[in-house]
Amino acid sequence: MALTHKDFDFDAELDACPACGGKVLRPAPVSLDDDWSLAGFKASKCVSCRTVFFNPRPLTKALGAFYAAIDKGDPRGFIEASLRYYRDPARAAARRREYLAPLLRRRASGALLDFGCGAGWFAKMAEDAGFEAHGLEQMPEAAAAAREELGLVNVRTGGEGELPAEPTYDVIVANNVIEHMLDPADFAGKCFAALKPGGLLMYNFPCADSYMFEALGAHNYYYMAPYHLTHFTREGMSRMLSALGYENIAYESQPEAYYWGKSLAHKLGLTDKYKKWRNDPDFVKFDIAMDELLAAVTQRYDVSLNSLVFAEKV
Repeated sequence: MALTHKDFDFDAELDACPACGGKVLRPAPVSLDDDWSLAGFKASKCVSCRTVFFNPRPLTKALGAFYAAIDKGDPRGFIEASLRYYRDPARAAARRREYLAPLLRRRASGALLDFGCGAGWFAKMAEDAGFEAHGLEQMPEAAAAAREELGLVNVRTGGEGELPAEPTYDVIVANNVIEHMLDPADFAGKCFAALKPGGLLMYNFPCADSYMFEALGAHNYYYMAPYHLTHFTREGMSRMLSALGYENIAYESQPEAYYWGKSLAHKLGLTDKYKKWRNDPDFVKFDIAMDELLAAVTQRYDVSLNSLVFAEKV
């Protein structure tokens, strides 16, 4: 990626936590170069809720250039990856188990908005399960793929500015979105306004309570700057949602997406070798087995890297 930290313009430094509003902040690890992460972004940690966030925040225009650099001008790779979550049997089974099933335990019908829906894999699964599925996706090509390739007629192009200001949906889902938001509380507030009374919110997010996050710091695979801007703890997420009026907040751990091997290799300065090892089928088997082992251990103590949060608009 050609961009560096110096290519970004920044907003004023935040003096309060974007999750809980806490005013006592401490320095957190500075970001490092690794795949979708750029070195040099400073971070703060809230003493009260332990949420970690990059501070100061880059301006929206600079972030747009960063995402364009990731896509390399060709969104088809992103679209194909999204479609595989629905079309590939093994991937689809995992996503139904880890994303859809927790929702169905709480709600099984109604008008559902999948915000940041990509090419529509979750919205399509929700539709198959009986929901009236809608989607918002900022990438026009991905929104078009959701309509044309998965038949999701209610998917449209748009971002948080297109969330309705009046109660519209029974469920709003945002998978792997909240950590990207410059102002996550503002986004969650817009979701609250768009939910009907009795409506349900579901966010998936990489959780800073996890052992990987605490043990590996900036080497953690998900410590991505400026791709991820806020690393919530469950306490931080709960405080933010409660302040906005959400009630009955509950969490579930997700066993997927640990990336222990990659993170450890990065910490040991072996990133380049790790990329070569990933071409060796025997190493891939070992890497997957280690991920599964560590997933089982951390799931046992409810500290997985990914968390689902559910909250209601009563």
